[in-house]
Amino acid sequence: MDRSNHLQDQRKNTFVQYSVGNKNFHTITLMITVLTTAIGGGSMMRIIPNVYNYDIYYIFVVFLGAIKPFLLISILSFRMGPFMNHLSIADTIGSVYGKYPRAITALLSICLCISLTSIEINIISDIIRIYIRSIDHRVITFMVALYLISYTILGGVRAITVSDVLQFIILMTILFLIIKFLFIKTGKSLLEIILILKEEKRFQLNHVFQNNRKLIKLVIHFIGSFFYITPSVIHRLYTCCSPTQVYKVFSLASILGLVIKGCFVLIGILIFIDSPNLVVKNFSSDMWNELNDPPLSSRMVNLCASHMHHFFQVSIA
Repeated sequence: MDRSNHLQDQRKNTFVQYSVGNKNFHTITLMITVLTTAIGGGSMMRIIPNVYNYDIYYIFVVFLGAIKPFLLISILSFRMGPFMNHLSIADTIGSVYGKYPRAITALLSICLCISLTSIEINIISDIIRIYIRSIDHRVITFMVALYLISYTILGGVRAITVSDVLQFIILMTILFLIIKFLFIKTGKSLLEIILILKEEKRFQLNHVFQNNRKLIKLVIHFIGSFFYITPSVIHRLYTCCSPTQVYKVFSLASILGLVIKGCFVLIGILIFIDSPNLVVKNFSSDMWNELNDPPLSSRMVNLCASHMHHFFQVSIA
């Protein structure tokens, strides 16, 4: 009996470590995992075309959406002590409302995570297919899905955390390069772009504030979606060691999330300045084709090489 209880406790501890780790992650690492969980490739490929297609109203929606979930959790963080030992949002719901709400929450969370993961897989596959046209797209999709499933099953939360950090570094590098090359392609400075946008009616502030209908929609959107936080983001809360760390992680994430969403908005604006007549239906493929232009690609390689050379010089010094 003692051996059986020991094995059960060991399996329980192993599953806890697999799910939330040993709660010894650094605050910056947790902040990065929160950001990469909340802001994935789906956000990028949704925001950029919509900024291009819609007006300043959508930009307000993007910035409000960037800070509100993180801000809400950071405000409530010091009341989350009783829930810090839970493994998921289903555990927390179950501890308050009982087993049936817990089961419903778990099922809905699984469905949502499956849909979000499928979006990420499709986006990764589409980008790879642009550069590797000789392989069937179904094979690429299968390989990407197999890779994601394998490292998640084998490594648990630690493997996901490491991949989140790498994903964040890659995302920030790609954003920096895309913005830099779009500035090169447009041949305009930031001040010139601001002056051009001032002449565009749909990018003027009064286009929102003088339109009562859009202003009301903006307020309703902010209030209605303020409490919408995905289970995967909530799960990052349980990997923190204390409510104080939760506050630090989500406060930093709200600031940096605003910067990342701002980069998405800037890319959409720069593409509008450079090519104002793109077809929105084919926007994603047209955008990547623009960035895959040979002269632009060669400049990208040269710039990467120069930055790597500078990095190594600084490291050696």
